[in-house]
Amino acid sequence: MSKKKKLLRDGLKLLLIGVLAYPLGYFVGYGAGSIGISELSLDFIMDFINENLIVIQLALIVFLYIPGVICIRKAKRYFKQANQMIDVEEDIHEKKAGTFVYFALVFTRFFMILFTTLIFLSLDLTSGNMVIPQIIYVVFLLLGAMNEIIVVRMVQTQDPTKKGDPISLKFNNDYFLSLDEAEKSKIYKASRHTFIFMEFALIGLMLVAFILKIIFDQGNGPIIMITLAWSLQSIVYFYFAKKFDS
Repeated sequence: MSKKKKLLRDGLKLLLIGVLAYPLGYFVGYGAGSIGISELSLDFIMDFINENLIVIQLALIVFLYIPGVICIRKAKRYFKQANQMIDVEEDIHEKKAGTFVYFALVFTRFFMILFTTLIFLSLDLTSGNMVIPQIIYVVFLLLGAMNEIIVVRMVQTQDPTKKGDPISLKFNNDYFLSLDEAEKSKIYKASRHTFIFMEFALIGLMLVAFILKIIFDQGNGPIIMITLAWSLQSIVYFYFAKKFDS
């Protein structure tokens, strides 16, 4: 197939996608508004959060923070049981420790994300007495950050070849450089799949933001923030693509 025919085919595909996508977005947004859905509001969600803020904080602590701590303790126990003379792939204790390290990081990361989101949603100029929720937030955010540091130090103690100070801004780079080729390969693959997923996810989030604007009258704030995130990701990608191309 000639180059011109390929370009024509690609152009027709894009045109078809646009023809199908634009009416769909119009129907979902303006069509929903015409039948009264635009009168809906997300205020009831915010009211629920504000009325039950401390309860929700405690729920996050119970279901995310505490499981993270339990995983850290289990990982530490299995690391102690690991026989350093046996290869990692053959050592069942080392494997189990690695699994608990993974889940400790997962629980801790989502705890910190949701905990921060919760307090930011609740804070505004009209907020009432927020002293206790803010104290809870600061204390457990620091504890969550300490859990991540504990995990790093625990892994470094078990494997001294892993370098980097978890408090330093250079930690991610230093730690990455100390990994072996198999470990680096895992990060390359995870990064590639993450980038591909986020390209589609940002498009989906933009559509969601548009629907929120039309149906729930949420304004342009979400659209602007997603645009900034999308642009930032693109700028960083193209910058490093050009940098490593030389």
